[in-house]
Amino acid sequence: MDWAFFKKSLNKMSWVYYIPLFILAFFFFLIMIFKVTTFIDEVRSLGFSYKVKRQGPVKARGIYISSWSASEPKKIKKLVDFVLNTNLNAVVIDIKDVTGKVSYKTDVDLARKNHLYELRIKDIKKTINHLKDKGIYVIGRISVFKDDALARRKNNLALQRQGNIWEDMSNLAWVDPASKIVWDYNIALAKEGLSLGFEEINFDYIRFPADGDIANIDYPVWKSKKQKQEIIKSFFKYQHSKLKDHRVSADLFGMTMSHVRDGFDMNIGQRLEDAYGYFGYICPMLYPSYFRNAFSEIKKPFEKPYEVIDKSFKNAQDSLNKLKKDEKPFIRPWIQAFSTNQEKIKPDFIKLQKQAVEDNDSYGFLLWSSKNDYFDFQEVFKN
Repeated sequence: MDWAFFKKSLNKMSWVYYIPLFILAFFFFLIMIFKVTTFIDEVRSLGFSYKVKRQGPVKARGIYISSWSASEPKKIKKLVDFVLNTNLNAVVIDIKDVTGKVSYKTDVDLARKNHLYELRIKDIKKTINHLKDKGIYVIGRISVFKDDALARRKNNLALQRQGNIWEDMSNLAWVDPASKIVWDYNIALAKEGLSLGFEEINFDYIRFPADGDIANIDYPVWKSKKQKQEIIKSFFKYQHSKLKDHRVSADLFGMTMSHVRDGFDMNIGQRLEDAYGYFGYICPMLYPSYFRNAFSEIKKPFEKPYEVIDKSFKNAQDSLNKLKKDEKPFIRPWIQAFSTNQEKIKPDFIKLQKQAVEDNDSYGFLLWSSKNDYFDFQEVFKN
């Protein structure tokens, strides 16, 4: 081919001949934009975000992962694969569990100076970033007033009985829910967790003890001048004043949803209505096995998981409907993914719970198993 002749001929061509090429390129560009936008919408519909930093509320559907499981590469890989191979999108990992031990090397003064941490998760930032890189929403859980390590290290904060550390039925100690030192400590841990990359803080055990010899507890700070629900509501309000710019959730007893009608705090200080306005997400623990004798019309709650959850939502509906739209929290319950000594769960048990929360327009849900054993239920979450 005579390249000089070809080049000379090309130069003589009118620009008109290039118009079809420009049109073709333009349509190709539009198609690519449409495909990228569609992909982003699909990711968002799953509750994921194409950005590391998510904007606005997140409809989490997740599992609890203990700090021990998070410390074992094989175990956490298996749990992450479980999430990625289902329509789940979130995990809850312990910042501080009921032992009171922070699960990584913390810089919070009270914890560091009193050796209140245990290096279970060696590189917490790496762990969090690994999960977020896979599109998983990462929640940090803090057990607040059930804190064995702090109670034993700081006796002046511990619940006591006749001069000794008081213990609940699991032989763990608690700190005084009225102590501002305790409040500030847990808020400091929450702030540190957020700075490390956790996308939400989940407060658990934000109540007075419910089991053990509770009638003979000596409280170092609380002196019964205020009712228990006033103390707990004061903590709700206080943490909100410190963390209002972040996503924060509260774990509550499941029966709080049914006691909105009578205002009963179950002698633990928890009332659903007291959490309104102070948390973005409220997480009632709707474990059917824990609802024995709760509803007169449901004699065997373990055999009626759908009915237990459905009734709980309906009992709370009137209270929630009274709130203005911008005041209404997202209800995102914990559901039961564990067997008891008397009752062994099966996939249908999980499926019925899932159906109940979805039928009641729940803003997601979280699966609780202290052993992190969810693998028999993978098929339930594939559709």
